[in-house]
Amino acid sequence: MKKRIFAALLTLCLLLSLCACGSKTGDGQCESPARSGALAEVSDADYFANFEPLLRFAVASDVHVANVKSDQEEQRLEELFAVSYDYADNYDGYKGLDGIFFAGDVTDRGTEFSLQKFFSRVRKYTREGTVVRATMGNHEFYDNAELIEFRFLKASGYETIDTHLELGGYHFIFVSPDGNGKSYSKAKQDFLAAELEKAAKADPTGCKPIFVFQHQPNANTVYGSTTSWGVAELAPIIEKYPQVVDFAGHSHFPMNDPRSIWQGAYTALNTGTLSYYEMDLAGAKGDYVFPTDREGGWAENASGIRDAGQFYIVEVDKNHAIRLLGYDLLSDGWMMEPLTIRCVDETACFTYTNDRADVSAPPAFAADAAAAAVETLPDGRTQFRFPQASGEDPVQNYICRLYCGTERIGTNYRLSCICFLPTPETLTVPFAQKLKAGTEYTLEVTPVNVWGVQGQPLVYKFIAE
Repeated sequence: MKKRIFAALLTLCLLLSLCACGSKTGDGQCESPARSGALAEVSDADYFANFEPLLRFAVASDVHVANVKSDQEEQRLEELFAVSYDYADNYDGYKGLDGIFFAGDVTDRGTEFSLQKFFSRVRKYTREGTVVRATMGNHEFYDNAELIEFRFLKASGYETIDTHLELGGYHFIFVSPDGNGKSYSKAKQDFLAAELEKAAKADPTGCKPIFVFQHQPNANTVYGSTTSWGVAELAPIIEKYPQVVDFAGHSHFPMNDPRSIWQGAYTALNTGTLSYYEMDLAGAKGDYVFPTDREGGWAENASGIRDAGQFYIVEVDKNHAIRLLGYDLLSDGWMMEPLTIRCVDETACFTYTNDRADVSAPPAFAADAAAAAVETLPDGRTQFRFPQASGEDPVQNYICRLYCGTERIGTNYRLSCICFLPTPETLTVPFAQKLKAGTEYTLEVTPVNVWGVQGQPLVYKFIAE
């Protein structure tokens, strides 16, 4: 792996929002050592500029190792371990990699062979001193729901499906779905409630994060949880503990979309995938689509393009502050600026809240941006090319409208492809309508950012030849 990993980290700019500690339910004081005493007046930017971890772990999900035809996913699994160790080995400070954790769907169908394949590779890649743990996901139940727990325990060597670990003085709780992998039963809820209570009692201040791992995200939290991917039954339990940092996968939605971190009653994170992407069309289609290429194309059914390889490296310092680094295995580099959590005992200190949508500025095209007709496709469609817009928040999609005079004759949506790095500078949009020679047409391309905020359209007028 490239030795530039640490150097690249140092060049990243931290996008941090200053926040003041608000009232805490109970005593009204922010007790986090990262925000009290001599550090009370230190800005977030200054604090994380001097961040020194003492705990480090990696988090991934949705690996989808199969019996056959998962060579890409298996290679990315190996690279995840290699990159994580390379980063730790070359860090100018703490060099430990204390854990590597998976939030479900480690296999594509939960067959005995695919489970053995996944866990044998994990054992091969793991160094002494690193704890590895995985939850089950819904895909684990596909082959044989009745036997999956037996198969999972046999392949993994775990004593129990769900567990509560302590690592470096921090608590890690892992809970797998049941109900054919689609839900969390009363027994699962009771387990989580009991273990969270134990973890919270171990730290009466509430300043230390409690890390929770589940496959399906809690509904209406992170990117990908507002569709059928989210579950409702665990949220009432977790919401009692603002110090929870909850990792979940399942949706395959990209981690480098700002909506992949959410802070409300607690902190939640979407863990992406090592297999294939799904995503929404922000402001237009809230469930999911599948990117089909790097030109903005998408389909409503699985497309076959399996270009995804995202995971987190998570670090905690002596004051319990957290830094999350997102890595993209396909481009072999950091895919976003670090996410930083100064404290978890005060929800008023949270910065990654839904308020981000309310203050999001519209995206815009460059002043000299221009679109152009590219070609007439063999089936008679006309394809146009246009440059990407930009803004404080990433553009997620484009609404492309084609007019003949004042009549709109076609509408097409294109993805911005921010999940693919480097992000393409231009995109294409085809229209099924056959254009009449000598007739004037207008193409309008409207950028839409991740929060659904629209910018001014790019307008291209032309006479068809």
